[in-house]
Amino acid sequence: MNNDEYLIQIVGKSPIEAKLDNTKEYSVAFKRLYSDDVNIKDLGDGGYKYTYKFKNLDELTVISGDTFIKGKARKGSQSQVVYNELYKLWENHYAGDKTFKDFEHFRAVEMMVIIEKIKERNYKKI
Repeated sequence: MNNDEYLIQIVGKSPIEAKLDNTKEYSVAFKRLYSDDVNIKDLGDGGYKYTYKFKNLDELTVISGDTFIKGKARKGSQSQVVYNELYKLWENHYAGDKTFKDFEHFRAVEMMVIIEKIKERNYKKI
């Protein structure tokens, strides 16, 4: 018998276009989520609890009856913008070849090489 538990946790904030009524129930539909973190806890009975942490990468819709309220991923810092753009690039062109973590590491190394070339050329401050 499998005693494992599987949970998802959505982290972060996403702006929406309208105020919500806290007396109503809502459904939330995400266009794209990404999980790069899983927490595994031993339950002590032979089973494990897996908690997958997801981040919103794109649009979302909050739904109540026939009311639809649009939302989107929060842009955040410049590093978060770069992260989201890297994820889109991986998803659209490289997802079958390697994991996102491997792709992200490879691209980070490429960016460091570019930064070193800029330093060597002694560019003026921006």
